[in-house]
Amino acid sequence: MYLNYMSKFILGRDQGRKAQFFVPYVEGRKVLDIGFIGDSADPHEDQQWLHRKIKCVARECVGLDKNKEKALELKAKGYQVIVGDAQCFHLEDEYEVVCAFDLIEHIEDLKSFFNGVHAALGEKGKLLISTPNPWSFISLMRCIVKGGGNLNKDHVGWFCMETLPAMLKRHGFKIERMELGSPQPRLYILKLLPKIFRHTSIYAVAVKSQ
Repeated sequence: MYLNYMSKFILGRDQGRKAQFFVPYVEGRKVLDIGFIGDSADPHEDQQWLHRKIKCVARECVGLDKNKEKALELKAKGYQVIVGDAQCFHLEDEYEVVCAFDLIEHIEDLKSFFNGVHAALGEKGKLLISTPNPWSFISLMRCIVKGGGNLNKDHVGWFCMETLPAMLKRHGFKIERMELGSPQPRLYILKLLPKIFRHTSIYAVAVKSQ
């Protein structure tokens, strides 16, 4: 709990940099956002909710999530939603962009997930992914103090700058762009750390390779 509190104090929850990286890829496009609800108690009221920013610029934006209660609440507020499981979804529509933000680390059956993505994504479509960076200083501090770096009990795996491209390749995708990113640090001294330790997330854009 202490480390979680410190990470929020140091890094904040500003999603500005994340939005700057991903939003240009969704402007004017038909988008499927998988796991779009996230962990916010009331995402519609959360100013940092990335799905809202996507919806504002996309030609069409559909969210898929297994949280039926919240999905239906958001549908009543004007959002396009599909209640479904990221590990077993099959959609009739085709999308230009599929988003999976902070999602793959929660998924046990990646093969089924990517089969669904392949079916939903058009030939020249893009897959946008973000996932925690396991080598961030917060994770390393947790390893030192507690002997483990997992910051979320619901995570079943993690990916780094080497394993993420390898995993995507095995499932028929190739990396077009990949960077380390994180919210704006609140403590200036963090800028002295190497990027691999300073940044808390990996941002990636992938395209179909087969």
